[in-house]
Amino acid sequence: MKPIWTLLSSHVRKDFHAGYYLTVALFLAVALYINYTLDLENSIIDIYAGQPRRVPMYFALYGVTYFIACLITFFFNGFPVGRDRKRFILYALFGVGVLSLSSGWPYTLAVLQWIGYKDN
Repeated sequence: MKPIWTLLSSHVRKDFHAGYYLTVALFLAVALYINYTLDLENSIIDIYAGQPRRVPMYFALYGVTYFIACLITFFFNGFPVGRDRKRFILYALFGVGVLSLSSGWPYTLAVLQWIGYKDN
């Protein structure tokens, strides 16, 4: 237990930046407030259940929150440069896109049944 505590305290000493953590906490509070006040998923996105337009709606929902969190991190820790920036952007867009397809694509069950997938 002592080595874990030593590693954790060393990490916090090196990494801790009050402004960064306060900014992330403020962003999380605002994002949660907006999400639960507007009930984004249940009241807005789920109205279009079974329609492909849910994919870009989920992309916007996930993308905005993810990229704002990334911008906060980059502001305090430095932006990636050159090839790293391009790679980050491509990977991030791909990841948010896959998540959006997974959440919003209305034909997932039909495709799974078509390829013969059976849930045990």
